[in-house]
Amino acid sequence: MLMIVLLALGLLIISVCLGLTEKQKKQRLLVGSVLMLFGIFCPIFLVLLTLYGLPIGLNVEVSIMVFNFMLLIGGIITVIAGLFTSSGNGNVIENTSGEK
Repeated sequence: MLMIVLLALGLLIISVCLGLTEKQKKQRLLVGSVLMLFGIFCPIFLVLLTLYGLPIGLNVEVSIMVFNFMLLIGGIITVIAGLFTSSGNGNVIENTSGEK
C-alpha cells in the first residue's frame, strides 16, 4: 500500500514540476536539479537511520528508495526537457503587416 501511495506521489510531483515550468528554461533546469539532488541525498538519510539501529521495516526502506529513484529519474527528464525548451516567448508570432 505504501509503495502505491509513494509512486502516485512521485508521479504527481514530477507532473506538477513539468506542468508549472512550461516554456521556462531556467526554472525547468533549476527544478530538475533540485529533484535530482533530492533523489540522490535522501536515500543517505535512510542508510544513516538503519546504521543507528532505528527499526525500519524492509518494505518501508524499499518503498522510499523506489520513490527517491523515481524522483531522480524525473529530475533527469526535467533537465533534459529544460535543455530543449525555448526560453521566454520564442514561439510567439508577431503581426508585422500592420493589420489588426
